[in-house]
Amino acid sequence: MRKALSYGINREEISEIVFFGLFEPAGISFELTSPFYTPEVSRRYAEHDPERARALLDEAGYLNRDGDGYREFSDGRRFEVTIDAFSNSTIPDITELIAEHWADIGVKVHLNVALQEILVPRRFSGEFEIHVTGAPANPFTAPEKFALTAPFEPFWHRNGLREGPAWLREITALIAAAGTTLDPAEKSRLVSNPSFALWCVSHCQSTCRF
Repeated sequence: MRKALSYGINREEISEIVFFGLFEPAGISFELTSPFYTPEVSRRYAEHDPERARALLDEAGYLNRDGDGYREFSDGRRFEVTIDAFSNSTIPDITELIAEHWADIGVKVHLNVALQEILVPRRFSGEFEIHVTGAPANPFTAPEKFALTAPFEPFWHRNGLREGPAWLREITALIAAAGTTLDPAEKSRLVSNPSFALWCVSHCQSTCRF
């Protein structure tokens, strides 16, 4: 589902409308200045491909059974999500466009735009569905945002220690190993693992990078 939602985002349009075309569409990866940055990982799952997004959602069983334009879960509930967006930034403009993009692939979006002081407690208490912040953190300086570092972390999978998927555990091990080795070649080998590309589908807020 995360891959489908990522393919459903038109990052080129976001760049043109919100940032005057100055941002480069990308998923979450290392910064351009990082020695571990690669264009391949940066662009993975970042292409706007609504047909592929629809196909992935169809394959997962999220279908528009009643013809209202939106998909449903297996129990008949409409596929709808709420995005928490900080009001004191460009994030509301970005999320309004994402809401349109996801509606095009059959996903209903509700926007909860509020001050950071209101939304941050919702993030850390797990009372959110999608929480959009600013630029992503580096996994070596803020591993708690990417990996299983403690109970209730990462914040987007609070039960990860008990029921997290295998790829999340693999990313945790890779980040821990890469963050502690002193061998540059070994660090490069670890971060080149394909599992690192799953960052961009674990954070739905990824849209563009300068």
